[in-house]
Amino acid sequence: MTATRQIAEQLFAAAVRSADPRAATRAALEGITLGARPWIIAAGKAAVPMAHAALDTLAAATRTPEGGVVVTASRDEAVDPLLVVTGDHPVPGPGSLAAADAVGDVVRLIQPGDDVIVLISGGASSLMAAPTEGISVDGMLELFQGLHRAGAPIEVMNAFRKRVMRWGAGRLAVALQGAQVTALIASDVIGDDPSAIASGPCSGDHWHVADLVELAQAQRLWPHIPDEVRQYIDRTLLGEVAETPKPGSALLHGVTPRIILGNGDALAGWRRKPPRSGSMRGSPRRRSGVGRVPRARPSPAPRSRRAATVGRARGRPHL
Repeated sequence: MTATRQIAEQLFAAAVRSADPRAATRAALEGITLGARPWIIAAGKAAVPMAHAALDTLAAATRTPEGGVVVTASRDEAVDPLLVVTGDHPVPGPGSLAAADAVGDVVRLIQPGDDVIVLISGGASSLMAAPTEGISVDGMLELFQGLHRAGAPIEVMNAFRKRVMRWGAGRLAVALQGAQVTALIASDVIGDDPSAIASGPCSGDHWHVADLVELAQAQRLWPHIPDEVRQYIDRTLLGEVAETPKPGSALLHGVTPRIILGNGDALAGWRRKPPRSGSMRGSPRRRSGVGRVPRARPSPAPRSRRAATVGRARGRPHL
């Protein structure tokens, strides 16, 4: 093994250890006070280790969950006593619809005053993708495909997608009104904006429906948006369909999403690990410049000028 490869492997291992979702979740739940009926809802590519951490926390307090569900991309996983459901990723499919229904089944069992630990990580958007009321499955999927074919910027894709998703744009938090909700998030997006991760199931939606109209016009997206989604937007503009909950809404009272893990944690671990080989001088950060923790993005611009300020960097959407 060359010295360069040895250093690279040491740094990679250090970054992975620093981005351990189980350890981060366990640390975030340390000292938490839970009532008589705790529940766990976990969704995303890190759902299994995060759910295990929540169970570890309950076990340390000699507690067992009332119930819960884990939505994951992995098959043959067991997180007893929680129900494990395998969704589809990166393209939503029948497994995603079943996972969304499983989350709904658990939500219906939760009573006011119950404690709910919601654990969200990247991939949850696709894994439990299902349309909100007023949108068909085909309409939802056609929207996703159309925006991707149009090459829409990621922020724009997220703005439209969460609008039509059953658990997107804060709708999971709204469904849990009355419960005591602890929402912990492992971020997979630059800037660590909770509303951009997994379509923001427990976060207010910064985008108003009028913003989507401006975005569609500015980005020339209308030909790529299915008729039923356009009609849904029109009905929302007319007040026939409720707006998505916004940051600070009373509908989200008591729910504060908390980022517990992100790219910055991996980079911090990467920098803390000193190379053992003497063949490369200087820290990796000085040599490559890639070790900087990305700054959080500023809050979205006021809607009157947001369409003009959306970034034009293109790429795959965060699902």
